[in-house]
Amino acid sequence: MKIVYCSASIIPSRSAESIFVMKMCQAFHLNGHDVHLVLPNNKQERTPGINDVYDYYGVNPCFSINYLPWIPVKGKAYLFGLLAGKYGKKHNFDLVYSRCIIAAYFAAQEGLPVIFESHAPIVDSGRVIIPRLFSNLLKQKNFKYLVVITQSLKSWYLSNYDIPPDRILVAPDGADLPEVSELDNLDPHLSQVSDKFRIGYCGHLYPGKGMEIISQLVKLCPDIEFNIVGGLENDIKYWQNQLEGYQNIIFHGYRPHSDVLQMMRQMNVLIAPNLQSVKLSKKVDIGKWTSPLKIFEYMSACKPIIASDIPVLREVLEHERNALLCDPDNPEKWQSTLYRLRDDSSLSRQIAHNAYEDLRDKYNWQARAELILSSATNVKTL
Repeated sequence: MKIVYCSASIIPSRSAESIFVMKMCQAFHLNGHDVHLVLPNNKQERTPGINDVYDYYGVNPCFSINYLPWIPVKGKAYLFGLLAGKYGKKHNFDLVYSRCIIAAYFAAQEGLPVIFESHAPIVDSGRVIIPRLFSNLLKQKNFKYLVVITQSLKSWYLSNYDIPPDRILVAPDGADLPEVSELDNLDPHLSQVSDKFRIGYCGHLYPGKGMEIISQLVKLCPDIEFNIVGGLENDIKYWQNQLEGYQNIIFHGYRPHSDVLQMMRQMNVLIAPNLQSVKLSKKVDIGKWTSPLKIFEYMSACKPIIASDIPVLREVLEHERNALLCDPDNPEKWQSTLYRLRDDSSLSRQIAHNAYEDLRDKYNWQARAELILSSATNVKTL
């Protein structure tokens, strides 16, 4: 099948969405399809100094990247969406897969089969036309279905839009399966570069992502080393100032996605201390809907996971089986759980192994792509 993947992501950039898009394009290809990625040509917003975009994201150059005009005028997003729809029609694609609602709408208007993927509710956030476009898309006979990343997000759409339950597919995020050779000597209880017990966190540092808990753990666990990978410069400086004088936390800063897995494998435990509320901005809270990409990448690293005991994470993680879950409002529980894993190598190995098996069986990118494309007429959930 000939597939065009439409996204308004900035590629290359540090955004999780850009990682997601590149990985999914590769996954569709690995399922035997001819894939073409369409992006806005917003050169001024891309991360500079990257010569090989595919290498930067750790994917094979098995799909084309095509840039459409991104004219710096009011309404440029609508123009991009219109052009993306016409691009799909001109090149006779069998399917339009879109993370951009505007592109999905115009592709449907061109008579093309469309699957739209959403990671947050489509609401009137000052652009009333967006919910209207989505409502219109749902009525199109060539609209296949909506893909969401959590059951909670599916429930929201069922409550707020006129869409049958069987037209919504829940497909959680994914990660790459490690090569068999990479699994050799990966003891989740041992750090590969240090005799210290090392805790790793990978991701952004904005409110709700977990630094609120980590900053307390640094003080409660002086004999444990905390490694923070990622974050914007201003956020890193803020937390460095908050934790000035503490020697058991290291801020590694941003690292290319292709390097992060190796850094995760140098840890003893990986943590996802999300709060109930995760604020992208003053108006945007993704805490109820988010399915953190890092959870699945932690599974790929074959390391034990400690995560917050919140509903959206319990859709994937099961306490005492593939992770240990802690109340995000109880730092002392996090403290005792860290020491529990430090002192119990058998438990560490078991939950890391179970998490890896879940990734292998249903949460890797290729399995996700297969589920999505096989569900066009029979929508189901993982």
